Amino acid sequence: MKQINHQINLKNTYVYALILFIIGIAIFSIWFLNLLVFFLIAGSVTIANYFLLERIQSYKSVNQMTVYATLALRYFIYVVVAFIMIWFNKESPILEYIGISLIAGFSIIQIATIINTLVHKGGGGA
Repeated sequence: MKQINHQINLKNTYVYALILFIIGIAIFSIWFLNLLVFFLIAGSVTIANYFLLERIQSYKSVNQMTVYATLALRYFIYVVVAFIMIWFNKESPILEYIGISLIAGFSIIQIATIINTLVHKGGGGA
């Protein structure tokens, strides 16, 4: 009888996130060069922030407090970075586009997680 591993390899999400990050860099470099810096900052913070989820997986005993504290820290980092970027550019005429660039950068890891889950469910994942 074949045993199914339901645990998703979080490291595969990094691979998908880096691919999406490179695609995003190419798109922003071609069409939205003035917004590239904001996308790079948001994407880099997001990929680095994903390490905190791997930290949860490496704990010997995962409890509710550990998970909530780590998730709160992750989202606090997102909020602080977004607030700083928007605060420094509050007088910019392209503030809405800066916000959209930040959202695109912050979404990289979420999209990569969805791709990793779909590939894993399809039998192609590790």
